[in-house]
Amino acid sequence: QFPYQVSILALGSHHCGGAIISPYYIVTAAHCVVDGFYKKPVPANLLNVRAGSLSAYEGGQLINVTKVKPNPSYWPYQHDIALLKLGEPLEFNDNVKAIEIATEDPPAGAEVSTSGWGRVSEGGELAPFLKFNMAKALGEEKCRKSLTYIPRGAICLHGINNATGICKGDSGSPAVYNNRLVAVASFVEDACGVKPDGFTSVPGHKGWLRENSKD
Repeated sequence: QFPYQVSILALGSHHCGGAIISPYYIVTAAHCVVDGFYKKPVPANLLNVRAGSLSAYEGGQLINVTKVKPNPSYWPYQHDIALLKLGEPLEFNDNVKAIEIATEDPPAGAEVSTSGWGRVSEGGELAPFLKFNMAKALGEEKCRKSLTYIPRGAICLHGINNATGICKGDSGSPAVYNNRLVAVASFVEDACGVKPDGFTSVPGHKGWLRENSKD
């Protein structure tokens, strides 16, 4: 159901999610792959990507990362988006496919699918298998009323039917509308599921993504 979803592993442990946009490139959140305050990319040799499996720890295709490319405008949670280049191309099949980049943000009220291996509740364990939720896109005004701080390049999504929303381990995971990648999971305010979630807009960074995923 989510053949574009990958697990990004750091030193062998699930760290963040990501989305396949080509055989060689994964989109994720910059804060997943940048060393905090110094904005220094994490060494690529510490990272692997697993694609084509419902488990973050077995099955599918496991490939080394060779290059980490955070957005140059990234500052904690502003423009929170990055690209990972893989050491060898993914082999596309029914369980491993690229997803197209959306050209526009989802309209207010649109139902968006989110997926990931993050915690199922605040302080809980990481999900053993890939899970998904439906979320509703909030307009800019409602987003600003709901959250204390809206970083540049961010949009808000709110879980439908009391869905938990994103939590630790979901960062970088995809949000999809009309079969296109519209955002990657970025941040939560307070405990998981209490307020709308912050996602980085993919359409807002589409030029940078396309330019930097050519090689």
